[in-house]
Amino acid sequence: MSLMGIATITLVCDVILPHGQTEKYVKTVISLIIVCAIVIPLTKVMLNFDTTVLDTDKKFSYQTDYLDYVREEKAQAFSEACDKKLSENGLIGCKTKVSLDEFFVVKSVEVAVERAYYNQAAVEKIASLVTSVVKIDKGEVSCVVKN
Repeated sequence: MSLMGIATITLVCDVILPHGQTEKYVKTVISLIIVCAIVIPLTKVMLNFDTTVLDTDKKFSYQTDYLDYVREEKAQAFSEACDKKLSENGLIGCKTKVSLDEFFVVKSVEVAVERAYYNQAAVEKIASLVTSVVKIDKGEVSCVVKN
């Protein structure tokens, strides 16, 4: 029975019941019924409370996985942009690998270079082209010979 139904029955009982000794006992019983009608739904809500809302470890794990995914996607996008810039400038076959820190800032770039391109002038050209794309110091760009 709903709270409104119990309130209606209480009102009817109050009007119908005779005044006297039994009135205070009836009002006490009806008051207890009203209190139970209010408390029972509250206990159901409290017992069925979804504890996964408070499970912060699981949320943190999901967020960490998502951040790792976003970091990989951003690093891949930077790598592709660097590869495109290098190939546009005649350095075909170079493959870049961009590393990002936890704040999505580029830490370093490693460029795998064909042995034919591996000389001091080409390394400097590669470093300047890569730094124009990812905006880091030339010292953070390393070139390795591709096998």
